[in-house]
Amino acid sequence: VLEIASCAAFQPIPYLAAYAATKAFLLRYSRALAAEVAERGITVTAICPYWIRDTEFIHEAKRTDKAGLFRGFPLATDQKTVARRSLWAAEHGFTVFTPDLVSTLHRIITSLLPHRLMIALSNIWRHLAG
Repeated sequence: VLEIASCAAFQPIPYLAAYAATKAFLLRYSRALAAEVAERGITVTAICPYWIRDTEFIHEAKRTDKAGLFRGFPLATDQKTVARRSLWAAEHGFTVFTPDLVSTLHRIITSLLPHRLMIALSNIWRHLAG
């Protein structure tokens, strides 16, 4: 089972609170489900990518962004790369997988820094980008 989450699952994100929270739920749900079905030989992998440039998501994010938070998408990856790497991760039994450099770094950094600091950094980034 492949669950498509996001690297947003790793931290609370102001102004994307509902999105980040639903992705955090999906990440934790996937981890728990993986444990529940493992004895039956079923694997569950939560895929947590950064931006994927060739989907409708970026277009919709720009279209509905009233606050002007989404301007550039540096280092966004493509859907074929995410799909190929994600299938590899599932075949190798990964429960959580970050298929690109940005999401991997995000996962590491958010595991080291407290959420309060990550929220402050997110707010600083929003003001710099704005």
